[in-house]
Amino acid sequence: MLAFRICTALLLAVSVTACGGANDPETATPPTARDLLTAAVDFYGASRGPTGLYCDRLRFNGAHEGPASVATTGMGLVSLCVGDRIGVTGDARAQAATTVRTALALAQSRSQSGFFAHFVDLETGDRAGGSES
Repeated sequence: MLAFRICTALLLAVSVTACGGANDPETATPPTARDLLTAAVDFYGASRGPTGLYCDRLRFNGAHEGPASVATTGMGLVSLCVGDRIGVTGDARAQAATTVRTALALAQSRSQSGFFAHFVDLETGDRAGGSES
């Protein structure tokens, strides 16, 4: 699943970058690794909710859809690190701290063994639907 999310973000990044270039494929400049990384960081930034959790699905118009996902939130934290490293996320430390504080407060969304429910409400952190119930 992780590889699928990374490939999806990179494919989205390539298509967005390619669409923004020249219409002539012979004169279009191929995206650089930095372009791809920046687009992936932007993608995860767009899926970030106000609590620091990351939405599982994002519409092309930027609207959040569905619950937050613990997997997407993990990738969002990785994207903050990448964005900070390449200089495109100015407040990565504060954003990461918000996400970690929210995750630590999600006691109601953990199983008896301490694992997080995969899907939680983006705003409240409550277990979403019947996720691991």
